Amino acid sequence: MKTGVSYFSSRDIRHAAEDLRDISGNGCNYVVHTFSEADMQYYKGSMRKIIEKSAEAGLEVRMDPWGVAGLFGGEAYSYFVAKNLGVRQITSDGRSVPLACPNNPEARQFLKKWVDEVADIGAKSLFWDEPHFYEPHWAGDRDNKTWGCRCLYCQSIFEQRFKYEMPEAYRQDIEEFKEDSLVFFVEELCDYARSKGLKNSVCLLPIQSHLAGKFWDRIAAIGSLDNIGTDPYWIGLKKADEKFDMENYIRGFCRKVSSLARTYGKDCHIWVQNLSIPSGWEKDVEKAVDLIYAEGIRDIAAWSYHGTSSMSGLSCDDPGLVWKVLGESYKRTHERSKGET
Repeated sequence: MKTGVSYFSSRDIRHAAEDLRDISGNGCNYVVHTFSEADMQYYKGSMRKIIEKSAEAGLEVRMDPWGVAGLFGGEAYSYFVAKNLGVRQITSDGRSVPLACPNNPEARQFLKKWVDEVADIGAKSLFWDEPHFYEPHWAGDRDNKTWGCRCLYCQSIFEQRFKYEMPEAYRQDIEEFKEDSLVFFVEELCDYARSKGLKNSVCLLPIQSHLAGKFWDRIAAIGSLDNIGTDPYWIGLKKADEKFDMENYIRGFCRKVSSLARTYGKDCHIWVQNLSIPSGWEKDVEKAVDLIYAEGIRDIAAWSYHGTSSMSGLSCDDPGLVWKVLGESYKRTHERSKGET
């Protein structure tokens, strides 16, 4: 049974070491450390020490390219796309947006450099978090009909495959092209990481239309990928719809990743929301952990440590209580799992 939590609260080893002991003491046996572009530039030595302290606390480490090149999930900004305007994605209405294009060779090379840096500080496992193209709602765009990317690289690759110019209006062939691009991107990064002796885990965005498609299957089929999962966070959906069925929502994604794991011989994981939880909803965390375990998932992670108390914009209303509920839930799953063979 593996249970973990993400961590980005401190780069000061005095405080991080104490937090890591707290993480270990609350039912976790692994930690997902974020490693942003700022970490690459300013905190590499600090992160090496934090990885060492994680091992001392009995925690397996997975490293997350937090916001790197804007291509992965996270609240960290990308200096790479700010400095190198030519790598940025171009939307269907012609705007340059602050995330790199996965089809741009310079962007892929930069991500390989990230892998090199992580390997150099002693990491053994990578966590590719939510690889994605431009998402209008993340960018604060009101027009959800805009899409990306239509950069010159994308247009050229699209035309080579479909034998006609890339249209401006979104259609099914655009969706196929984007899926092809992300599969190629993830596979190239996983292959490169494997060549460095690193393990690979990926978390795919919980898009319900993908449950019936083949995109997730194609990702799961990547030979150098070890673990596939997703993060079906529920709070926003529950706030928007009083009839929202949290359990069915999470259960559908659990069954998808479980099926993929069996089919392609992978491990699988599911993330539990530990951010932005309103007061009075803390027991949702316990429900989520119990449901995920009941669905046969034996790798559960939570975003993020101590109810995300170190980030005020995403903190839970009562982060201490959320952390307590998560820790108790994790410990209970470990007790339950002892009887399994």
